[in-house]
Amino acid sequence: LERRVATIPLYELSHDVKVAKINTRGSHSIDDVDVHLRYRVSDPESALAKIPNRGQIQNEVAREMGRDLEQARLDVAFWEKLLARQLGHEVDDIVRDVIFKAENSKKAYEDREEISRQVHGRLNELTPQWGVKVTRVDIDYFNVPEDRLRSPNPDAAIEQETKRISMTRKAETEAEAERIRRLVEVLREKNIEVSPEIVNAILLQELL
Repeated sequence: LERRVATIPLYELSHDVKVAKINTRGSHSIDDVDVHLRYRVSDPESALAKIPNRGQIQNEVAREMGRDLEQARLDVAFWEKLLARQLGHEVDDIVRDVIFKAENSKKAYEDREEISRQVHGRLNELTPQWGVKVTRVDIDYFNVPEDRLRSPNPDAAIEQETKRISMTRKAETEAEAERIRRLVEVLREKNIEVSPEIVNAILLQELL
């Protein structure tokens, strides 16, 4: 006599995962990303027996559904929730690891398609162990504040400001040199003997 112990969905499923407060290698945080997954159960027996921490997670999902575990396992919604829960945990860990390797938040934003491909590949190295095949991964939303996109590298901003100050000082020095040259020309036109002491005395008087 056969006894049904589970109703596992064999059709394609989808799930959205939000990963918040992600750091890059340059310590520039990304507020959050939304990851869209599509997946299906390719091996029902593995899905039934090999989902990581299946005892704890299955009990949690059954409790949330208000059923005991044996009853819940007969409901296809139980397995949809269970698979989504487990995939959410894996996606969170993998997305953080992949984005952390990015130089900064601007670079991570620019490379979001490549990040999606890496996350997809990493998931499909993992999920076949528990009977699931991930068919698509898309990062639908990548939330990076505009100021981080404009100035992704604090060192570059400091370097730019230092360069600006240096150029300003150079321009001021050149302007002062031109003023002194004209002053010398005027003094010579008036047949006044020109010496460094006289020029300095005139400039000092102007400052006072």
